[in-house]
Amino acid sequence: MGSTDPGSRVPESIDLTELTLDDLRLARRQAERDEQDLSYVRRLLHGRIDIIKAELRRREGNGDELIASLPSILADTPSGAKVSKGRHVSIDDADLNHPVAQEAHNALGSLSTTNFSAVSDEELTRAVEALTAHERSVSEARTQLHKKIDGMSSELTRRYREGSAQVDDLLAAARRP
Repeated sequence: MGSTDPGSRVPESIDLTELTLDDLRLARRQAERDEQDLSYVRRLLHGRIDIIKAELRRREGNGDELIASLPSILADTPSGAKVSKGRHVSIDDADLNHPVAQEAHNALGSLSTTNFSAVSDEELTRAVEALTAHERSVSEARTQLHKKIDGMSSELTRRYREGSAQVDDLLAAARRP
């Protein structure tokens, strides 16, 4: 197994045909968990970016008080986000110790607090730029994970189609305590 990419704890280069069925399923589940973690981190980044941008607009005289704007900021589609079919990701399921989540926290630096009154416009602008760059990195990592998950799903499908894996085995495993 090879190294891992920054968005995944699943090895980057795996010969899927060499994995046992159980290992393939396990690798796909881990990749799916990693994708959920990245999705959650990405949403956190979007929220923080939108809040900081709203504060900058307020300072320019083009926005309401931040606290009054929060419901609409957090309810809208994040700036620059593609609208897609959402899926529920529980906060309890998100791994905030994931390396990418830690990088996002570090990208906030001193802005991890919500007291913007002590922060200059320049610092807020730099924070938006840093967070936006990090969000792009997270999005790219998610795209790579989607490709991995698709490849693993294709390999599982191939095995079932060609008879090297049996649905009955999967059902029996699901019934085990």
